[in-house]
Amino acid sequence: MAPPQVLAFGLLLAAATATLAAAEEECHCENYKLAVNCVMNSKGQCQCTSVGSQNTIICSKLASKCLVMKAEITNSKLGRRAKPEGALQNNDGLYDPDCDESGLFKAKQCNGTSTCWCVNTAGVRRTDKDTEITCSERVRTVVSRKKRMAKYQKAEIKEMGEMNRELNA
Repeated sequence: MAPPQVLAFGLLLAAATATLAAAEEECHCENYKLAVNCVMNSKGQCQCTSVGSQNTIICSKLASKCLVMKAEITNSKLGRRAKPEGALQNNDGLYDPDCDESGLFKAKQCNGTSTCWCVNTAGVRRTDKDTEITCSERVRTVVSRKKRMAKYQKAEIKEMGEMNRELNA
């Protein structure tokens, strides 16, 4: 019979091998379609790399707005995402964002040239664009929603549609 130390080492080696095998098992990210290189991690979670970045995401959790925006822009640049026929082109607020290692917007964003601006935590521009700008920190943004007490009336919906068409004209 083998000494207890040898048995313990054998069990430890078997557990380590099983963990490594599980970490290499491929998986499919159901909640986030803009992911590549998906594998099961040691916790049994599907873990992927977000398209357009080196950031890791866990598929069972929501991806950050910055990573989603980066992946959408990357797919658009690569021609993977076609504009629907008849769609209006509205690029206001669209840019290829710089995300930090946590997947959050960096305070300073640039458009591929020397023109930059500061953004809040939601990635919305909060300063004028400039070639010499310093953004010391992200300004925290909190989204609050007020529940509408009454349903929209048809006239209100029509008026909003007309205003939207005028703005996009």
